[in-house]
Amino acid sequence: MRVLVNIRRDQWRKSGVRSRHDKTADERLQPAQTRRDPETSLIAKTTIWRALDLLPPRRRAIIVMHELDAMSIDAIASVLGISAITVRWHLSMGRRDLVRTLKPYQGDSK
Repeated sequence: MRVLVNIRRDQWRKSGVRSRHDKTADERLQPAQTRRDPETSLIAKTTIWRALDLLPPRRRAIIVMHELDAMSIDAIASVLGISAITVRWHLSMGRRDLVRTLKPYQGDSK
């Protein structure tokens, strides 16, 4: 019985993670777009692109393809000729790098 409970919990966790990652870039950006001030929007976009420029080229390409172009992990792997696991690793590391780079700007958004 315990094994079945644990298997079901794993399935719930997996579906939760997949649903978070299956959202398009526009859906993920909705909370940040509550203010329609063009100047604030331009500053935010510039800051994000500068942070992306600090990433290694392959990692930056994977982040842009997945987050902005809404490409699937399998499609990115096919385009770049690498495995899906490597794409996931670059996504994870790229997101961590972006969080670290953008951390000083976190207080400005409130």
